[in-house]
Amino acid sequence: MSHEPMDVTDLQSAFAVEFRFIQSYFNIRWEWVFERKGWESTGDNGSVWKLRRLVENHWEGVFLALGYPRLSYSGDGTNDELQVRRNIVGGIVRVQASEHVNLVGREVRRVALEGRDGGLSFDMKVRAGLQAHLEYSASDGYLRLYWDNPAEFESSSGLGDVIEILKEHYNRERTMLLRKLKEPFNSTMRDVRINMQALPDNNAQYMIFGVLPKAGAQAVVPTKFPLSTVSHVVLGFNDTVFTNLRAGRQPVDKNWVISLFLPDDAWRCMSGPEKYAENFYSCDYVTNNPSKVASESAAPSAELQITPLSQVFAVGAQRILLTLAPAAANAQWVLEGEARGLLEKEGADYYYKAPLQIEPEAVFNNNTELLIAPAYRANLQSPVRVDKVKATVGSSVAYSTFVTHIVPPTHIIRVAKSGVQLKLSLWYYNGREKKELQVPEGNITWRVVAGDGRVSDEGIFTPGSEPCNTVVGIDERNQDEWRWGATILPYPLMHADEVVSLIQG
Repeated sequence: MSHEPMDVTDLQSAFAVEFRFIQSYFNIRWEWVFERKGWESTGDNGSVWKLRRLVENHWEGVFLALGYPRLSYSGDGTNDELQVRRNIVGGIVRVQASEHVNLVGREVRRVALEGRDGGLSFDMKVRAGLQAHLEYSASDGYLRLYWDNPAEFESSSGLGDVIEILKEHYNRERTMLLRKLKEPFNSTMRDVRINMQALPDNNAQYMIFGVLPKAGAQAVVPTKFPLSTVSHVVLGFNDTVFTNLRAGRQPVDKNWVISLFLPDDAWRCMSGPEKYAENFYSCDYVTNNPSKVASESAAPSAELQITPLSQVFAVGAQRILLTLAPAAANAQWVLEGEARGLLEKEGADYYYKAPLQIEPEAVFNNNTELLIAPAYRANLQSPVRVDKVKATVGSSVAYSTFVTHIVPPTHIIRVAKSGVQLKLSLWYYNGREKKELQVPEGNITWRVVAGDGRVSDEGIFTPGSEPCNTVVGIDERNQDEWRWGATILPYPLMHADEVVSLIQG
C-alpha cells in the first residue's frame, strides 16, 4: 500500500515520540549487550543466504547465521555514520546440490562447515543521519535498519569470498534485520519509522530521535523536543497517539519505546507526564545500569570438526580430502558404519573413497514407465550404503558421514514448510504420461539413513541433535523394485526457509 507524503510542517506534529539522546549512551549500551549476546543466535537476529549456480545443473548455497548486533553512531549532523558489527554464529555453511534431469528440484549432496572454531565477524558502515533509519513492524515483530547509499564492509580474517556475498546481499537489499521485539499495546505503534540524526556542534554529542507512524513517514527529525540532563533522558509523547496522557497517566508502552533504538530494558520511566508543548507530554527516564559482573558471550571454542560434514556419492566416485579443524597431527582416524568405502592416508592427509562396486551387481527393469530404470530388490538389500569417519583428538570427537547411492535414485524428495516444520514429499517423472506425479503419503516409507532425526508417516521431519540428516523416501507401490529418492537435509544447521529454497529449485 502506498501513502502520500506528509508536509514537513505537519510531520513535526505527527511524531509519536520525540527526544534527544547522548551518542555515547547509545553506543555503550549496544556494546555492553553485544559483549553478552553477540555470539548467540536464536533465529531472531537475521541470516544471509546466497544460492548460485556452479556449472550446468550443480548449485552451491552459502548460509550465515548472524548473532546479536552492535550499533555504533558517530557524526555531527552532516557526516553521520552508523556502524553495525555482526558475528557469524556456527561458522560458514556451504551446501552443494544437483538438479534432477526432468524433475523440478534439487538433491543436496554435500554439506560443509567452515570457521566453526569462532572469531568470524564483519562490520558494515552506512551513511546515517537522514540517509538511514530504523523501522519496526508488528506483522513479523522485527526491527530493521534501512539505508540509502552503498554500505562499506570490513571483516575478520577467514571470511574469504563470504565478504563479497555480504556486500552483494546488503547493497542489493539496503536493509538489515536487527532483532525481534515484543508487540506494543498501542495499535499506532505497530508500524513505525525511527529517524535519527546527530545535533551539530554540541559538546555532549546529542542525537535527535523521532518516531513516526510509517504511513506517509519521511526523512525528518523533530525540531522541538524536551530537554534532558546528563544522567536522565526525557522522552516526549504525542497525546493524539497516547491518549491517556491527557488523564495524567504514563503511556502503557513507555518502556517498550526504548526498544525501538536500544536493547531491551536499557532505560526505565521514572516520572511524568508533564505537558511541554501543544499535544506533547514529557516522561523522565533513568538508565538500568548493567551489572559489572555480567557474563560475556565469548566466541565459540575450537570445536573439532571434519570437512565435509556429510556427502552423497555414486559408486566409484573419486576420493575426497578430509580436513580437520583445528588441525591436529595426533588425530586418530577410524572408518565406522557399513565400511563399504575406504579411508586412505597419504602423507599427513586422509581421504575417503566411495565403494568401487557392490556385489552382487544390480539388475534393472528397463521396461518401465519411469524416466530412470529402477533396480530389482531381489538381489539388493538397500539402494544406499552408509559410512562414517571418526576423528579423535584427546577427548574431542568429530564425525563425517558418507552415503553411497548403490543404484541411481528414480524419484526426488521435495520440501515445504508446514508451520515451523519441514514436510517431505516424493515425486517422480512418468515417461509414458510425460508428466510429474506425486507418490501418495500412504505409499511412502521414510528412512533417516544418516543422522538422528525422524520422519513421520505424513512426511513431517523432526530434527534431532545432529546438524544434518540424510533421508531416503521409498515408493512402496511396487515392492519388487527400488523406486526411491534421497537428499541431505541441512536442518537445523540452516533455517527452514533456506532449506526449502535450496531443495525446491
